[in-house]
Amino acid sequence: MGGGGVVRREVVLGCGEVRPYEAAVWRDALVVVKGGEVEVETRDGSRARFGAGAVLFFAGLRLRWLRNTGAVPLVLVAVSRRRGAAVGAVGDAAAGVGEGAAPGSDDPG
Repeated sequence: MGGGGVVRREVVLGCGEVRPYEAAVWRDALVVVKGGEVEVETRDGSRARFGAGAVLFFAGLRLRWLRNTGAVPLVLVAVSRRRGAAVGAVGDAAAGVGEGAAPGSDDPG
């Protein structure tokens, strides 16, 4: 899609799959649970679960990991500012959403 100021990324975790949390990967991202259920654990051991439709922002939570606790694949959609994009440069939301690499993949997007 167009070269707007935001990037859309999709992450899929299989049943029972755990992904270590990397703050830099999720920086500035608004995350929607598109399908399945995610459990997050903080560094102090606190846990919380969120199902489809939940909207999350991980900044400041000191997370340890994310895990798919459901019987179906977990699908997370993360939307964040394109690196190097100026604040306010988003423009039309429909035109500004681009496909990027999934957080945690080898390609930082």
